[in-house]
Amino acid sequence: MSETSIVKPLPADEFRVYGSNAEMRWEVMREHGYVVPNANFFVRNHTSTPLIDAQTWNLRVFGTGLRGPATPGNPVRFSYQDLLDLPARTVVSSIECAGNGRSFFTTQQDQAMTDTPWQLGAIGVAAWRGVPLSLVLERAGITRQAVDVMPYGLDPAYIADGIDYGRVRRPIPVAKALDDVILAYEMNGVPLPPDSGYPVRVIVPYWAGSYAAGVPLLGMAATAAALAAAFLNGAFGFCLGCEMYLLIRRSPLTSRLGA
Repeated sequence: MSETSIVKPLPADEFRVYGSNAEMRWEVMREHGYVVPNANFFVRNHTSTPLIDAQTWNLRVFGTGLRGPATPGNPVRFSYQDLLDLPARTVVSSIECAGNGRSFFTTQQDQAMTDTPWQLGAIGVAAWRGVPLSLVLERAGITRQAVDVMPYGLDPAYIADGIDYGRVRRPIPVAKALDDVILAYEMNGVPLPPDSGYPVRVIVPYWAGSYAAGVPLLGMAATAAALAAAFLNGAFGFCLGCEMYLLIRRSPLTSRLGA
């Protein structure tokens, strides 16, 4: 795996670029309608876009919410081909950065902002195709005691003010994970572009883009300490390339799984 800031071309008449981020200029949608072409989709990176070989990539799933000894050193693994071979579904969904429109705090309300000064282009609609996360979790052996699913991104660790916060990660309650979340490998009918999460990313319909914004998945994992890291868990997006760890509450959680 190698890294670069943003892979795709960013013509000045189509994007506003802010370091490792780029928002679409809405003028480019004049002839396109509802779905945003992949080439024009906004990019939200906290570090850089990883370049990943799908043939050697695999999704690692582990945790105490699984049957059997699924540990970080001995996870349940799914190859890219394994996911392609599973039943798939397509979801037409928008993704919006939680900070979209942030620049207007300054231009309209005279409040100084330090983060990416998005105007209104940090949003896009696409047709995402992939495997229901519920199916992957069931194949991995999820139990009814599982509480949370924590996807981890394959982007480089995020470091700010000398503090290493690790890779971007987001906890998803198991009820949502078993509902409509998908592990997407296609965007608008073609494999995901690198800047949009190749080879696999999480799509969490109806939730803030922080939970889906574009980092390749390494696996799924979560610990109590990770859940407490609100700085990381509140504002970032990621792609798939992750590990999955399923937390257990002291009291069993009722779910639609039988065991």
